Amino acid sequence: MIKVALLGCGRLGKIIARGLSEGKGENCQLIGILERDKEKAATFPQLYGCEGYQQLEDVLALKPEYFIDASNADTVKECAERILSAGCDMICLSASAFQDQEFCQRVRQTAQEYHTQVHLASGAVGGFDVIAAAMLYGPVQVTLTQRKYPPESPKCPPGFRGMPGEYEGSAWDAVSNYPERLNIAAATSVVCQDWQNTKVRLEPIPDEEFMSFALDVTGDFGKAHIFLQQGSPAHIVPGPDLAAWSTLATLRRLTSPITF
Repeated sequence: MIKVALLGCGRLGKIIARGLSEGKGENCQLIGILERDKEKAATFPQLYGCEGYQQLEDVLALKPEYFIDASNADTVKECAERILSAGCDMICLSASAFQDQEFCQRVRQTAQEYHTQVHLASGAVGGFDVIAAAMLYGPVQVTLTQRKYPPESPKCPPGFRGMPGEYEGSAWDAVSNYPERLNIAAATSVVCQDWQNTKVRLEPIPDEEFMSFALDVTGDFGKAHIFLQQGSPAHIVPGPDLAAWSTLATLRRLTSPITF
């Protein structure tokens, strides 16, 4: 059985913890969750079948092989090097942490020294394999478009109300302005190895539409348009829940005998 730990247990972390406890990670067991809130952590044995811990070292003592991040950029910057140096790989959602180039270089060096890796989950849109392949073919231009409810809409999720209805700029500027809301832009920039020429657009939608993400990739290889609608009439979702499931899909790819 492959031992897995979880960094953070907010809305997305709960989806991941529940998925692991229900066997969504093939041959994987959730052995511990790092959660600084003691009262919240006390509920985890009943909810997810594992203990909650306030200290990272207590989780690392359990010898996890993978640590899934569902926290935030600050927590990743605090914990990543210690996790990697303990011989544990990370599956990371908080890609905005890697905008800090000094931190990114330290993580790279630590991973090389301890033969570990950080795996960026594709989050709520996907298509990173297409971008990586296209970049080997030749230069590419990548634009991420997020279509969302404007701040004044009653359907706008609370976390998005601090963002403008419309925006266009580099991924560097977008992530700098909204670090906890544009992890997809950050992950895309890491894949592209280019924060300045990766473009980000925010576009408003009427209340009768669904929020969505799209990646447009152009280059010598041709063109790609990768689109994801968030939810459906039969199943309304409150946020980019697919991001949580993308970490479990990443875990399956890393641990399955036949992968893709």
